[in-house]
Amino acid sequence: MATAVPSPDAAIVKVRSAFSKRLIAAVYMYPHASAAVNGIPDGYYVVQYAFGSQLSAGCTTFTDTVVAWQFPATESLRSIAEG
Repeated sequence: MATAVPSPDAAIVKVRSAFSKRLIAAVYMYPHASAAVNGIPDGYYVVQYAFGSQLSAGCTTFTDTVVAWQFPATESLRSIAEG
């Protein structure tokens, strides 16, 4: 499960395969909300994010992107057994 932390602005968070750059998951986050995504296989990923206030017509980007960036390093996501 990947978890995104709250932000004062709306955000789009994307998780892409570090090798193929294929989109694995994308989450729109309301301001001050948090999110969790299940079902992402163990592996290496690039995490990208953008902040803005108005979604584009296709709901994949912002019409007024304030900032867009990605984590500087590849992230290794691994399952953790609970219980």
